[in-house]
Amino acid sequence: MVLEKATEAEEEWRSANNREPAPSPVRLSNNSSRQRWCPPQYGALKCNIGVSWDQTTSISGAAWILRDNNGAVLLHSRRAFSGVSSLMEAELCGFWFAVESMVSTRQRNVIFESHYNLAREALLNPTRFPSLCSLLNEIISLFPRLQTWQMAYAGMRMFNVIVLLQGLRTVWLVMGDSLHIYIARGGPSWLLVTLNAEASGS
Repeated sequence: MVLEKATEAEEEWRSANNREPAPSPVRLSNNSSRQRWCPPQYGALKCNIGVSWDQTTSISGAAWILRDNNGAVLLHSRRAFSGVSSLMEAELCGFWFAVESMVSTRQRNVIFESHYNLAREALLNPTRFPSLCSLLNEIISLFPRLQTWQMAYAGMRMFNVIVLLQGLRTVWLVMGDSLHIYIARGGPSWLLVTLNAEASGS
């Protein structure tokens, strides 16, 4: 058991420190040359995912914003997870939350965009991470229910700054003993100015 745990830890460490993208048949687009949020094509929706993790408390916050091709925010949500033991697990919890929410709200043709290397590596190569296989299997099993979907990789953190701020806000809410989870129409009022600027391309 000690050897098995050590091997798993080594694989996770290598994944966390290996910045080269692994080849995979999963539909993946790399937008590293882009410098601002880009709307999806007509008929598609884009779900940006944000995650934060506090190693001391093992609490992670996850948030997502769903926008259409005009940049209009359709839905947004946030929640917290407890007992999260690693940044990779936190990122995967955020992905699970976003994908499950898209399924439960009956969305179709969704592009999931983030800059998270660890979750990306795990989703593209799930067999390399046996300790997270249950969570990975849950996420992967949800994708077919969206009919059409895509994973998009934003090469720099700044592309998801809006959702990152929202994800961090989740952790602050948790620290204030507010553990409610919600899905709301439109964008959060404290981000409307920035969201409108992105929608107009300014």
